[in-house]
Amino acid sequence: MTQYDHEEYMYFSNNEVILDDGGEFECVIENIQPNNDLFLIIDIYMLDHNVHPEGHYGWWKYSLDDLQNSVKGKIKWVEDSLRCEINNAVHDDCWVNNKITKCERLRIMAVLRARITNAIVKLISIPGLVNKNELIEYRRIDLNVKDRVNWAVAGYIFPKNTTVRIVAPNIFVRDAVGNLCLKLAMLFQDNSISCKLYAANFDLSLNNRITVQESLMRDFAPNDILLYFFSTYDPLLPIIADLELQKKIVYCHGVTRPNLLQAFDTELSVTCRAAYKQMVLLRNFDVLVFNSKSASNEFKVNVRRTDKSALDKNIKTIVIPPSILSVDFHTHKYLKNDTKFLYVGRVCSHKKVDDLLRFFSEYLNLEQDAKLYIIGNGGNEAYTNYLKWVEEYELKLPADSLYWGGSVSDSDLKMYYKNASAYLSMSEDENFCLPVLEAMLAGLPVFVYGVPAVKELLGGAGIFFMEKDYPAIAKYVYELLNNKKRMLKIIDKQNIRAKTILDKMNGQGFLDLLQP
Repeated sequence: MTQYDHEEYMYFSNNEVILDDGGEFECVIENIQPNNDLFLIIDIYMLDHNVHPEGHYGWWKYSLDDLQNSVKGKIKWVEDSLRCEINNAVHDDCWVNNKITKCERLRIMAVLRARITNAIVKLISIPGLVNKNELIEYRRIDLNVKDRVNWAVAGYIFPKNTTVRIVAPNIFVRDAVGNLCLKLAMLFQDNSISCKLYAANFDLSLNNRITVQESLMRDFAPNDILLYFFSTYDPLLPIIADLELQKKIVYCHGVTRPNLLQAFDTELSVTCRAAYKQMVLLRNFDVLVFNSKSASNEFKVNVRRTDKSALDKNIKTIVIPPSILSVDFHTHKYLKNDTKFLYVGRVCSHKKVDDLLRFFSEYLNLEQDAKLYIIGNGGNEAYTNYLKWVEEYELKLPADSLYWGGSVSDSDLKMYYKNASAYLSMSEDENFCLPVLEAMLAGLPVFVYGVPAVKELLGGAGIFFMEKDYPAIAKYVYELLNNKKRMLKIIDKQNIRAKTILDKMNGQGFLDLLQP
């Protein structure tokens, strides 16, 4: 028995609400105790502007005493206002925003709150779409898996009575962990391997593919296989680690070093420290998988700091690259005119994007028309503001020399790789660094700070440096980019190395993990 056997459990039985088809929904509430101190709120926002009041359509409050375990209702437009109706129940209170215009995408939330404190006890969401065409567009995701011919094929027939439970705290599109989980689900389904995805936090557009994490404790069977992705603190990990299944596998992506976060993101730093303390729980898994040998070594060091005997148990440890790539998009080329540097990744303090700007400032002294493209989601506000200060006040970079691209589609990302002259990274915390591999596959010379995992990835190819002497690095890069013969040798060597790694990224390693 787990702590969830007697806690309130709430879910929508439908994955979306289609307003043109009647706007019907069903919310199921289980384990509600008699004389509970809870009430239900149906809360509706704009899906893409979840802000009060300008994106807030309204809320409707219901007493649980008036409801059954299955709460059925409708969302509909009444003239220009949105309304919620629940069958055989009248709301106790409501607030409706009559000043907001119609939109085609809604976020519909069911919230259990405590009467005395008004605290949120449970919150679940589903999307509301105006019609089925809008639903199709909303569900579309870009994982660059149009050509799956090169994906591995299992050399066995998987047992019908076994399900692979893929579990991660967070699964988001265009995130390394999320993309891997989603691609693995496709790989397993291609090989007739039953699987199901679970996450605590995920893109709402994926709620037809992913189930809330706490459902795992109700779904699993002893004959199942657990594939858990560890990359951050997870409050459910102590329970998940103790589940009794046929096989429990954990894939360790690595946890960001807290000291690299504490200056700009104290909250995330605390979360990462908590994750470090949870590493010892992974000894309860049967197989530990890492994305690099460097990550495996660092993990062992950190675990033994917590418990010297934690890894005395004979646990199988292996290394599998953290992605499944469909095709080799190598384009052997050499572009020197109008030098364009490229960085791809999160814009966070441990990635040291500010150091990229400092290098680029020195490089502009040698080539004033050079450009720097930074592609990736922004970090927290403190670091973003710091980068703006570095750009505008410390370095006074020309406004037309620097481009912040934000998150882009896979097709757009390929264009950035195709048009760039060289790839740069100053990151001080990596466990694999997929963008470096992608840059090598795209034929770009890579210049990177030499953290152990990146040096392992390069395998003697590319160029790494151990000191951030920006004038010296800028001079070296400038001279190298202007020496076509040397550049082509570097690109050739990178291509050989990238092809070696790519051959291991067809999913075969993950299929081998599940072999009966």
